Amino acid sequence: MRKIIIFISLGIFITSCGFRPIYKTSVDNMDISTYVIELENRQQLQNVINEEIDQNFPPITNSTHKIVLNVTEDLIPLIVNTNGTVAKYRIEITFNFSLKNLAENKVSYIDTARGFAQYSVATSEIQNEETRSLMTKSATNEAIQMMISKIRSNQPIINDN
Repeated sequence: MRKIIIFISLGIFITSCGFRPIYKTSVDNMDISTYVIELENRQQLQNVINEEIDQNFPPITNSTHKIVLNVTEDLIPLIVNTNGTVAKYRIEITFNFSLKNLAENKVSYIDTARGFAQYSVATSEIQNEETRSLMTKSATNEAIQMMISKIRSNQPIINDN
């Protein structure tokens, strides 16, 4: 009985002490899907990568921020057979990006995000291309999510007082 009274007293004390969080993140400021994307090397990329970026960042005309993005894709052999053929590949998608505040016209954040996927080579060339396309899509999505996470974690915290 004594423990219950202490627990209730402690609960009342904590809730009535006037504690309020000082900082709070703004939901409007964190909606990265409303940011303008400028893809610097769109012509050199596969259609799969361009489509994934366009799906995650639809065209926006009135935005407060712009993400300037340079994408590279590497196809790295992981397992090479004794006859020189490759049995397994790793796809690495690298996003070099900068976040630009359009109101102030200055770059506020620069970083890199990577996405990885790997696939085994099959006997059919058609199946290989389909698998490579799916794994490229997966690696691109992983890089997009990593980029979004990095941008969100480096957004300034807004004082809500």
